[in-house]
Amino acid sequence: MSVQQWERISHEVAIAGQITDAQTGKAVPGARVTISLAPSAFTDWLAIRRKQYGERWDKMAERPDRTVTSADGHFHFLDLPDGQYTLQCTLPAAAKRYGSVQAQVSVTRNAEGKINKATADMSLPPTSIKGQIRGPDAEDTMSDVVMGQVRVKGSGEKAFSDSQGRYLLTQIETGKRELVVTASGYQQQTQIVQLNTAGQEVVADFTLVRTT
Repeated sequence: MSVQQWERISHEVAIAGQITDAQTGKAVPGARVTISLAPSAFTDWLAIRRKQYGERWDKMAERPDRTVTSADGHFHFLDLPDGQYTLQCTLPAAAKRYGSVQAQVSVTRNAEGKINKATADMSLPPTSIKGQIRGPDAEDTMSDVVMGQVRVKGSGEKAFSDSQGRYLLTQIETGKRELVVTASGYQQQTQIVQLNTAGQEVVADFTLVRTT
C-alpha cells in the first residue's frame, strides 16, 4: 500500500493493548508506548510529519508513532498501513523502577479493506526483590515465618511475608540495597542485594534464628 493510499484511510484502530505490571498484574497508567520499527509506508510518512513539527517533535507525548497509556493501562494506534510493527514500552516517570518490554504485531486488512485490529498486551517488568523467610519454630522444626517484615534500609520501602513466608518488594530503584528482616521471636537479620538493571528480579531468602 502506498503512502497516498494509506492517507485516505482514517479513524480505524490498528493496534490496541493494555500495559500491566508483570509482578502484580495491575494496570500501568502513564506508560509510553512507541512504534520502534515499522513498514516504509509508515516511516516515510512519519519523516514528513517530523519536518512539519520541527523541534517540537521529540517533546510530543502523543504522536502517530507514540502514545501514553490511560488510567486503565490501555493504548491504541490508528490508521496504520499493513506490515510488521515492533512496539516498545517504558515508564519514564518511574526512572529505573521499571524495565522495558517489546512486542511484535502484524497489521492486516480484510477483504473489504478494513483493518483487522492487532492486540499488543504487554507486561512491564518492575525492579523487584522477592524471597522466602524461614526459621525454627518452638519445636525447632523449620517452618515458614508469617508476617516477617522486610525493609529496605534508608528508603522506608517494606513488605511482609505471607502464610508461606514469601515476600515481594517491587518498584525498587537499582543499585546496592540493604534488606533488614525482623519477626516476632527471631533475631534481626540483614542482607545486601545488588540490582544492576531496571526490571531485574533478585531472589533473597532468609533463614532466621530464634531469640534466646
